This record gives sequence, C-alpha cells and structure tokens, in this order.
Amino acid sequence: MDCNIESVSLSHIDEDDQRFRINTLAAIDDIRDSIQKIGLINAPTLLSRNNDFVVVSGFRRLAACRSLGWDKLAARCLPAHADPVHCALIAITDNFSQRPPNLVETARAWWLLNHVASDPGVVISLAHSVGMPINNELAAKLQQVLQMAAPLQQALIGGHLALPIALRLHAMGDDIAAGELSALFQELQLSLNRQRELLEWIQGIAGREGLKLQEIIAADPVAHWRLDPQMDRGQKAQLIRHYLKKRRYPEITAFEERYREGLKALNMAEGMQLVAPQHFEGRQYTLQLVFKSVKELQRLCREADRVAASPTLLKLLNPEVGDQL
Repeated sequence: MDCNIESVSLSHIDEDDQRFRINTLAAIDDIRDSIQKIGLINAPTLLSRNNDFVVVSGFRRLAACRSLGWDKLAARCLPAHADPVHCALIAITDNFSQRPPNLVETARAWWLLNHVASDPGVVISLAHSVGMPINNELAAKLQQVLQMAAPLQQALIGGHLALPIALRLHAMGDDIAAGELSALFQELQLSLNRQRELLEWIQGIAGREGLKLQEIIAADPVAHWRLDPQMDRGQKAQLIRHYLKKRRYPEITAFEERYREGLKALNMAEGMQLVAPQHFEGRQYTLQLVFKSVKELQRLCREADRVAASPTLLKLLNPEVGDQL
C-alpha cells in the first residue's frame, strides 16, 4: 500500500497509542544527537486516524524530535483504511532492520501479528516473512514473556537472564521473589546452567527450612557478599555458589571437602588422577594413568602401589573406617 510523505504537526501525533510499539529502548540521547547533527534521515511511519495520527514506527525518533523542540516533521502517512497486517509488518520490519530484537521485542512483535491476524497458521507465515523463526512451542513461551513482571522483562532485555529461568521464575507466581532472584542473577551474570543450579538450591533450602526464596538471598552472608565493593563479580559468584550448595547439601559438601583434603594429602604424582563416582553416589573409583613411555608407566605403577598402601586412601574411600584408624 502506498503512503504519502507529508509535513505533520507533532501536536497531531498521538504517541500514547502504543499498539504498534516494539522497541524496548527508552533512551533517546543517541538518536537525538544524530538528528541534531544530520537531520531526520528515516521518516517515521504514521497511520491516519480522524484528525490525528497513530505511530506505526519511529517512536524514538519522534521523542527525539520533540526534545529538540521541533513543531513539524516529514512523515510517511498511511490512510485510515490501511490494512492492519500491512501496518504491523511495517512496524516489525522497521524495528528488526535496525538491530537484532531482544526477547521482549520478539514477544511484542508476535503479539502484534496475533492482534491483526487471528489464524495461527497465517500468523506463523507472517512471522517467517519478516525473519522471525517462530513455532508453536516458542509462541507459547513468548506469550508468557508478555505476562511477566517488569523486572523479569528488563532482565531478558539486558540478556542477563536466560529464558528458561525467566519462565520458571514467572511460573512461581510470586513477583517479589522472582524480582529478587532476577536481580541476583543479573548481578552475578551466570550462565544458564549456573542460574538453574542456584535456583534449584535456593528452592530446596526454602522448602526444607520453611523460608521465602527472597529471605535466603537477602540475609547474610549472601547479602554481605553482594554489597561488598572490594570483591569482583567472579568472587561473589564463587562464594555465593559454595555457600548455597553447602547449605542445600551439607553432607555431600562436607564429603567433597574431605575428599579434596584427602587427595592433597596423598600427594599423587603428575600423570595420575583419582576420579570419584559422580556426585559421590556409588563406590566405584577410577585411577587414571597418563604416560608417554614404558618408563613413565613403570614409575606410575610404583606410585600407584604407594598410594594403594596408604592409610590416607583407606580413609578417603571409607571415612567411617578411617576414623577408627
């Protein structure tokens, strides 16, 4: 559908109508500086409505022009009878052409397509036409993203919270706890697996001790470490992870610490490694020897005999027996 380039008074543009808004960026300093220096290169797209206009694309550009004191600007104006699907595709294409969308922007685009096209098959086809590889599973997740509290959406926008974790936090139905946990994950900037790990530990502690999730991370020593200006992010993450794991699994953690001390006491030669069963579940250990020659193998075999005869190894493998030695 054709559109006309018209000079439009900013007072006739209703920026409160956000139906086509996809961009999540609020700051306009960068675009305002650009417009001030070289002018408005890419005109906003507007939809005629009675005696005023609705913004289809260019919300930030319009805000920047207002901040510069402009009264009028050139805009691409669509007629009031313009196809809603066409308007939606313009909004999405204009936004996605500037930079890769974050998850919240993708969710907004998905909502917009659903709003203008009711048939799910048509919606998916339209999404693919503008470079959105959407399927039914992802669509269901995007629907939940739109329902998330602002702190979770902001964490997704910043890329500090993994989508699977955001979905789990949202599913808890506790916006306060979700917001506090989201803030912690943003501070520590953990990977998906680390976020999942911490969440499971905190939930386990809360369930066993009858606490709220946010109470665990708001109390010392976690709160103290989070606020300590002398520690970097990596140090904080290491301390908090160790503390929460020890609190969640005190017996396993204690065994791991005894095991590390035992390995240190054995003072095994280079090229030799004693591997415990995963999670220390089971009694089968593995002794690995790495060598390049027969001479090295013979040396490691003698070293293995020494280790096998050591009371330290007996205590390491059987703590209940070792305590009686």
